[in-house]
Amino acid sequence: MKTIKKLSALILSITMLITMCGSLIKPSAADEVLPAEDVGTYGAYHISCYSAQLRLTFSDGIHKYLDECGFYIGTSESDLQKVSEVGSFHPETIWYTMSEWGINLEPSTTYYYKIYYVLTSDGNTYETTLKSFETAAHTEGSWEKISDSTCTTPGKSIMQCTVCNKIIDTKIEEPSGHDKGVWLIMHPATCTTEGQEARVCTTCKSVVETRAIEALGHDDGVWTVTKEATCEASGEEICICTRCGEKIDSRTVESLGHDNGVWKVDFEATPDHDGQMSKYCSRCNMVLESKSFELHTHVYGHTETLIPAGCLTKGEVGKVCASCGVVYETEEIDQLDHAYSLWYKNNNGTHSRTCTRCHAVETNNCSYVDTVTAPTCTEGGYTTHTCSVCGFSYVDNYTDALGHDWSEWVDCEDGCCHERKCEREGCEATEISAHNWSDWKYNKDGKLFCNGTKTRFCPDCGATETTEAHHTSWVCQVFYPIIVFVGNIVHKLIYVVSLDWLFPELTIYPEI
Repeated sequence: MKTIKKLSALILSITMLITMCGSLIKPSAADEVLPAEDVGTYGAYHISCYSAQLRLTFSDGIHKYLDECGFYIGTSESDLQKVSEVGSFHPETIWYTMSEWGINLEPSTTYYYKIYYVLTSDGNTYETTLKSFETAAHTEGSWEKISDSTCTTPGKSIMQCTVCNKIIDTKIEEPSGHDKGVWLIMHPATCTTEGQEARVCTTCKSVVETRAIEALGHDDGVWTVTKEATCEASGEEICICTRCGEKIDSRTVESLGHDNGVWKVDFEATPDHDGQMSKYCSRCNMVLESKSFELHTHVYGHTETLIPAGCLTKGEVGKVCASCGVVYETEEIDQLDHAYSLWYKNNNGTHSRTCTRCHAVETNNCSYVDTVTAPTCTEGGYTTHTCSVCGFSYVDNYTDALGHDWSEWVDCEDGCCHERKCEREGCEATEISAHNWSDWKYNKDGKLFCNGTKTRFCPDCGATETTEAHHTSWVCQVFYPIIVFVGNIVHKLIYVVSLDWLFPELTIYPEI
């Protein structure tokens, strides 16, 4: 038994000696060039919409003997761009970040790549097998308004990728266009010249449309006597426009001629002699005819108008004797009231009316009734002043549109957007917009080597979105480098203990 133990100890000692010698006589990577596929592990990591990282982890200390190392990359297998790095390479793992090398990748695009290296021992270039990866699509952010639309200019909103900040979409908001506005008189029309009125937008106060106001033309005017006609001489009268006071027309008034006259007693009859009466023209008082009469008592026959009453003058009537036809008694009558027409507007804040009898004109200031049109969300307000007598109107006191009284954002039923409504009475406007998502926040449900979840929320409406997160907990992140380090040591010990370096044809542990 002692002999067996000694023999076992001897064999173990020889084995350890051989192991120590094996580590000393193992050829270096510079002397034994491994084929490209045995260089180590490599691949594409941290792939985003604009960049990616190529990682190469060398095995067996090859990184100590590199003279040059780099990579090829392109969108097709036949068109690859070469990127090289010359110098000493000490890290066992080399990272190539595309963005740091000035290579900007396009989103949702397949890229082909391979890594090459040059050894100092032989100067030959070795390449890895061609691989590929696909970049991620842009991550849509929230819409950001750059400029608001006006009546005439469009508004603009952009959406940026939350990863690369590149503008991925643009939305143009059509100009709102001028509102109907109200017609304002810019230049009132006169009797002989045209006026102008304009439609003014209540939002931007711009003149949207203009149109001419036809010249009013002179009105019928009022005939005014400039020279009174008499019984034997002609007169003259002119027509004056009541709006502008301009002379419109003139005409000659023929002589009136004597009227039939009125019989008046020149002197009464007495028992001694007859009386005398004469016919006098009522206008000029000229004696047209005279005759005598005997003494008698006047008997009332009828009443006759001697001087007609006017709008501004009193008249006269007389009693006519049925026997002799003379006016033996007179009486004064009151003046008449004006017989005015309807009021008509002068388009200058006044209105007038004309007497149909004497053509006198009365002009008064307009008496306005105010109507306030309240502003709405999209249209401004104003006050309309309308004369209650003639209907003339004008507009002033413009106020700006109120703008929408938006409610809080509410998540839509499909969850892809949120909406808000105007709470002002009478307005039914609704606005729909994409969620303004925050950054993803990882939840605490991740376990070692198991995916957890991540959540993001919209600060505007409070909506949340939760999805699977390809990550591990902090425990794995801490212990992963340790596990890798220990695994490399175990791999090397297995290599030494298996005696593969000494007996290539002998496999002691076929499962390793």
